[in-house]
Amino acid sequence: TLSGYAALGAGVVTVSVGAYAKLVHQGELGDEFFYGVLIGAGAVWLLAAVVFATLKEAPGATEGGGNAWRSALKSTKLLVTDQQFRHFVVTRALLLSTALSLPFYAALANENSGATASGLGLMFVASGLGGAISAPIWGRFADRSSRLVMVCSALLTAVLGICVSVLTAVSSDLLRVDYTYAIFFLVMGIAHGGARLGRKTYLIDMATPRTRASYVALSNTVIGMLLLVGSAFGLIAQTFGTIYALASLAFVALIASLSGLRLPEVER
Repeated sequence: TLSGYAALGAGVVTVSVGAYAKLVHQGELGDEFFYGVLIGAGAVWLLAAVVFATLKEAPGATEGGGNAWRSALKSTKLLVTDQQFRHFVVTRALLLSTALSLPFYAALANENSGATASGLGLMFVASGLGGAISAPIWGRFADRSSRLVMVCSALLTAVLGICVSVLTAVSSDLLRVDYTYAIFFLVMGIAHGGARLGRKTYLIDMATPRTRASYVALSNTVIGMLLLVGSAFGLIAQTFGTIYALASLAFVALIASLSGLRLPEVER
């Protein structure tokens, strides 16, 4: 729930940036706009560093310390010996489809409706609004069943990808309207927020104090490596077209929902 409210704040900031781009910059966005966004983002990161520096951290156990590489190799055995953790990592890997879909929707918008400041701002607003309005709901839902949060967010991604594929197949005029892509980004903002919050909550609830650090580190490493493999969807888009990449990601999201359904519930 707390993570949901934090995401709500982040969504409000995104909506503000998008509203500024749409209302103030009606024409093309100049370099100054992007410089301003990057400088603002950097300032917020520095503020976050200051806030984290003021947190009081409980001292952790130091028993059993050893060589970092040996410890890392030892942790990889969890993928073989811990069936539930392995299943979670597979599900989380499939959930990458929610994150990887976003740039392809932006590319599709650029191909069909053109990239204007107003349209880009509208997508910013829609994405931020989707995350903001859904985050508290996802948060409370995750406290009840983080597994089902992952399932629902993956299904949302899959259904949207299928609908967009159908619209493309029939050459719908809706794909030439900026507001259509705003709806896509709204839905993806909701889906991506649920995927992130659900998998984080599930991992924390699944882990014990002894396994939590290993679980987090190992799953992040695996996902980082798989993100490199995710570039294959870029090759699909370049070779066959953006919609084929989106359709492929929708299929992966559907598999993610089925995988999530098979995950056991965890104690809160």
